[in-house]
This record gives sequence, structure tokens and C-alpha cells, in this order.
Amino acid sequence: MTSRGIVLTVAALANAVVQSGCTVALGGVGAAIDRSQQPWNLPADRAVRKVKQGEMVELWLRDRQTVAGRYRGLRWFSAEAYRPRYEAARAALRPDTVLPALGPGARLVHSSGRVSTGELVGFGPECVNMLADGSGTPRLVPLDDLLSVEDRENRSVSRQRLRELMAAGHLPSLAGLAIERETGTDNVEYEKVVGIRQLKEPSRPANMLFGAAIGLVIDVMAVLALGQESFGGELPRP
Repeated sequence: MTSRGIVLTVAALANAVVQSGCTVALGGVGAAIDRSQQPWNLPADRAVRKVKQGEMVELWLRDRQTVAGRYRGLRWFSAEAYRPRYEAARAALRPDTVLPALGPGARLVHSSGRVSTGELVGFGPECVNMLADGSGTPRLVPLDDLLSVEDRENRSVSRQRLRELMAAGHLPSLAGLAIERETGTDNVEYEKVVGIRQLKEPSRPANMLFGAAIGLVIDVMAVLALGQESFGGELPRP
């Protein structure tokens, strides 16, 4: 094969590898995380429901920082840790915006018209955490099933207003997104997250071996091509 033919073959192989989605460097393999995908917005399209445990994700936070790692699901804060955050959020709201107080005497008005009573524990992603009267276990009530939430002083907030406050980051959540990183697992508060995107998994060992083999072949062929150019044609026979 002439030097021109070898060079063309090398170029064709390199193009085929690029088209297949592999990142190959001479003598090595690139396995960078793919950041080309657009984020899912939270909570408008309820992106958190699309993420599966074990997937690699990147969280976009309201302070413009990012947190990347393996998603390990929702982790719930204790009621004791949640209450100060919730009360601080209530105090920071405008006078015309009211949030019900936590504690007993709460009422949930369901879409069907039914009313359930109990202790308001807090709010989570698209849900209300309620300890019903006579029950020792809190339960999560989807916002889709509710019209409003009221406290014993008749302070009421509608489902739509709750969603608006969640979207704006003004309503603390009982749940955080657990992200496993090299330094440990972070429980990122849900209301601080404005976007999520999946990250492409790094290449598996088999793919890396294949990429390395292709890189080696390209290296050898390139050397042969350079050798032919140096000798002005065919390589000398021994």
C-alpha cells in the first residue's frame, strides 16, 4: 500500500471511530462525561421522577453551582431539622403570602371535596407530609389530590400557590436529593435545585480496551506511513 493509501486508511478509521461515539486519542482513550444534554427543569415537569437511582446526574443549583455524582434517591430530613427552615421561610414571605403552621389541627381539602385532619409535618416534592389523626405513621399526599392545606388558625394555601413557591425556591422541602460523590454522599435540599441532567456513564473496561486497540492500530499505521515517506516509497527489505 502506498503512503497516501495508508494515510487515507488512517483517516477513514479515525472518522469511523468518531462517528461511533468513541473518543480516541493516540495511545489512550477519552472517557469524559457527556454534558451535551439539556437539563430538566424542576419542579415544573417533575424531573425528579424521571431520574432513576444509580444514574449519574448533575444538579444545577440556584446559587449557580453544580453538584455531580450518582443519584441515590430522596433522603428525608427529620421533622426537628425541617421546622427551623420552614419557619424562616414563612417569616421571609411577603405579607400577602401565607403558609400554614406546622403541627396538629391541620386540614387537607381534597379534590374530591373530602377533608382529612391531622398534624402537618411539612412539604416534599409535589406532596404534603401529614400525620393523620389516629395514625402513628406520616403519609405523603400528592398535591394532585389536594385543593388546599389549612392550619388550625384557618391560614390556608392553595395547591397552585404551593407549586409556585416550590418553583421559586421559597418553600423548604422535607426531602433532599442524595448524590454520591468521591468525598461522600451529599443530601442536597430540593428547593435549592433548579435543574437536573443525566450524565453519560464513563466508558466500561471493554469499551476502553476496544478504544485502546483502535488507537494502537492507528499509531502503528501512522508510523508506517511516516516510514514510507522517509524512504520515499516502499520500506526496504532486509
